[in-house]
Amino acid sequence: MKVEYKNSSRLLAVIGDPIAHSLSPLLQNTMLSELGEDALYLAIPVAAGRVGDFVSAAKAIGIRGFNLTMPHKEDILPYLSSMTEEAAACGSVNSVRILDGKLEGHSTDGIGFRRSIQSLGWDFPGKHVTVLGAGGAAKSIVMTAEASGAASVRVVNRTLPKAEALCHGHEIMSAHSLTELDSLLPATDLLINTTPMGMHGVQGGTIPPLGALKSGALAMDCIYAPALTPFMEEAKKYGHPAANGIGMLVYQAIYALEFFLNTHFDEETVARLGEKLLAVSGIDPMP
Repeated sequence: MKVEYKNSSRLLAVIGDPIAHSLSPLLQNTMLSELGEDALYLAIPVAAGRVGDFVSAAKAIGIRGFNLTMPHKEDILPYLSSMTEEAAACGSVNSVRILDGKLEGHSTDGIGFRRSIQSLGWDFPGKHVTVLGAGGAAKSIVMTAEASGAASVRVVNRTLPKAEALCHGHEIMSAHSLTELDSLLPATDLLINTTPMGMHGVQGGTIPPLGALKSGALAMDCIYAPALTPFMEEAKKYGHPAANGIGMLVYQAIYALEFFLNTHFDEETVARLGEKLLAVSGIDPMP
């Protein structure tokens, strides 16, 4: 897409390793143009362990805000002066704004995920939720599920202690090893994959069989490349509705921009931007 840069333009960015595949610049620059904002959003490769170097550079060149993807969501924490309630709850950050040289962290993964399932006619209240994985995205999603009134949240991870640490102190949450998944599926209303299993360019990992999943349960993948993920294919094989992570990416981007601009988008604006971004992404959430 064509973008316009002026000497007055504010700079925003996404950092990660790798980052060349990121759709965030397309989504954010589309929104900035739609909203008439004088700003430019860039993708910047930052290697693992070099977040501190980027923070120094960002302050020096006047970057106003940035998103973080793998492997930086937790590495950024020591450099923050404050965190929003959402970020503090999950101990993970995907959005940072810089005000007067101080960094404030925010997490929009959970609220973005919730808005994405709402757009499909689903929501957390009263649902029994099972989450595969215990990383940064999983943390945001399970905390949002708990705060939104989920009946239960089960975190399933290959490394059980990591799942136990995530669930510690949360009454409706429980930690489970991957070998227990089959016994959890019959009572699962919403199954969420937050692992990179099946992502383009990611080797290893095996999609677990989903034949025991409760009839009518929704299977949500947090990855969107390929659009029809192996996890979705496994769920659809048994007649379950299944969606990829493009909706989560779109809505977390909307809420991240809201944070960067220190403003509030009303529901009409969120819905309008959501439709626009899904269209420009070229990815069907439920292929």
